[in-house]
Amino acid sequence: MDHSDKMVFRYNEPSGIPTLDPAFARDKSTIWAVGQLYDGLFYLDENNEVQPALATGYVMEGSTYTFSLRKAYFHSGRRIKAQDVRYSLQRLLDPKVASPGAWVLERVSNIDVLNDSTLAITLDKPFAAFPSM
Repeated sequence: MDHSDKMVFRYNEPSGIPTLDPAFARDKSTIWAVGQLYDGLFYLDENNEVQPALATGYVMEGSTYTFSLRKAYFHSGRRIKAQDVRYSLQRLLDPKVASPGAWVLERVSNIDVLNDSTLAITLDKPFAAFPSM
């Protein structure tokens, strides 16, 4: 079978993966597969320490976190911008999408794009674990 015009993702999972949409990743197998395709702002390393992924770092002022994004690209070659991150987060929070993972962001009250590589997320109250979520 010729797949030269397509990007193919092969993942060995005997039980099957019900979705590759991160908004609906619930079980461990799906979360692992989705993690191979998408980066979050941060990730937890093998010692459960927060490490940068899309974000190079952040500044916390009160309940607002300002994230600086690294120069990263989608598989298509298009540069990832703060607007893309905002879209992804707002999609998770959208009641019409009904993501089972929306609770992770339930304290988010506002998402502002400051420029192409800077994003500010305001919480309704301080939450120290937020960057690792």
